[in-house]
Amino acid sequence: MGALNEGPLQLEVAGAGKRFGGVIALDGADLRLPRGVLGALIGPNGAGKSTLFDVVTGVTAPDSGRVRVAGEDVTGRGLAQIALAGVGRTFQAPRGFHSMSALANLMVVPSCRGDRLFTSLGRWGPARRRVRERAEAVLAKVGLEEHAETPYEKLSVGQMRLLEIGRHLMRDVSLLLLDEPTSGVVPSQQAQLGRLLGELCDRGMTILVVEHNLGFVMPLVSTVAVMDRGRVIRTGPPAEVQEDPAVIAAYLGVVEV
Repeated sequence: MGALNEGPLQLEVAGAGKRFGGVIALDGADLRLPRGVLGALIGPNGAGKSTLFDVVTGVTAPDSGRVRVAGEDVTGRGLAQIALAGVGRTFQAPRGFHSMSALANLMVVPSCRGDRLFTSLGRWGPARRRVRERAEAVLAKVGLEEHAETPYEKLSVGQMRLLEIGRHLMRDVSLLLLDEPTSGVVPSQQAQLGRLLGELCDRGMTILVVEHNLGFVMPLVSTVAVMDRGRVIRTGPPAEVQEDPAVIAAYLGVVEV
């Protein structure tokens, strides 16, 4: 397995194992992601990508192995505790408060890592104005300033995806994991999403994307990790990874002779 670009690590997964009954979802998976890198995690269906995300973000605890974020061991911690460590994650289906406006969806987000949900909405006077100003700035950053008062349920899927990223920008996350961000998104908004991710990475955020849309992700990222059968079988630059016979075999289901 090749190595990712070396540097201070934002995410390190070492020997992660996870079994669900008789199904081995993770089989000693290793992943190293340096700070400030925009990377992709790809692989065929059932390779273990979403389970690896779940283990990193505290949705489920690994049966074995360790997870470190910025050098801090977060193995087995819950969602809330790992969020406090600066980790954000989106899911395959966009999530939001449907009857609330795009702006309000941001204003309910804790304005710092130590706050609780809805704390910001409960503030009044100057504190509330600061939260609103921050939310308006984030909307502009993700390209949704014209939709500040649009109800969440009226947004397109692509706009919902952008707003999800905006919620994590409200918390100043340092590590952002995106699960199938282009699913259901039209090409023009995929391009907008790609530009935003590149800008965030340029500003120092570390981003890892699980994506089946290789046409979107390969030109965008600087490094790719490929999973198959619960393991990371190859990491490296996109051009090299796409030519690796083991990667081709994993996707096509063929065996070299």
